[in-house]
Amino acid sequence: MSTRTGMVGAALLVLLASASWGAGYSYNARGVAGQMSRSAEGTSCAATLLTQTTSQSIVSLNSVSCNLLGLHADNSYFRAFDMTPFASGFDVCEIQVGVEQAVGAGGVQPITVSVYANSGAAFPNGTLALLGTASPSVADQSLAVLTVPLAASVPAGTTQMVVEVFTPDGQAAGNSFFIGSNNLGESGPSYLEAADCGISVPTPTSSIGFANMQIVLNVGGDAAGGPPPPSVVEVPTLGGWGLALLVVILAAAAFVALRKRAVA
Repeated sequence: MSTRTGMVGAALLVLLASASWGAGYSYNARGVAGQMSRSAEGTSCAATLLTQTTSQSIVSLNSVSCNLLGLHADNSYFRAFDMTPFASGFDVCEIQVGVEQAVGAGGVQPITVSVYANSGAAFPNGTLALLGTASPSVADQSLAVLTVPLAASVPAGTTQMVVEVFTPDGQAAGNSFFIGSNNLGESGPSYLEAADCGISVPTPTSSIGFANMQIVLNVGGDAAGGPPPPSVVEVPTLGGWGLALLVVILAAAAFVALRKRAVA
């Protein structure tokens, strides 16, 4: 593979590593990966965080994109999440996108994040129904996890939720984006689609020679309906008549106490 700044044929669009793809980058899974549904740490809106990567670390020089001299063509990155544990549905409030490096013209660049319900067959087959989308402007950054607010309701009975991060062609504008990833283990495939590089359908990164590119792409949300509300305990209060009665009782008690003191 060429380096990000290496020379390639002017008319040839190829998959390039984000800096240099060479020896030293190997699959080194630590522990057993699993799709984790855990208390959201560092999220602003969610009770549940869905992730398929064992680690949230972003590893430098680990991701590829379809690009020319580092400036990307159209690229889409996907993950498909099992929704069977959420039979009543799932309400998405944010997507967390790993960023290895983003360098945009003028310091920002566009991406589009979308959430779909998949039906009929397991992704990448099946039929996708768009549930929600967001198009943030991404500031220049590296080795970070970007939080994208996005509201989407996954219907009850949905078996798979698919999340896509799309980076539109940045060659004319001078934009470069490499999604964040690591090689520390994943429970489901990371997918890449880039028609200009001959990948016209979502394809596992492991199937195109980049098994170590395990994309950090998480979903924050709640089971449909949210957690049950806390119990409400009614605290009795005194109305106007109750307050008047309390004053009378206290006055009588004080009178009795004074009489006892006088007799003594």
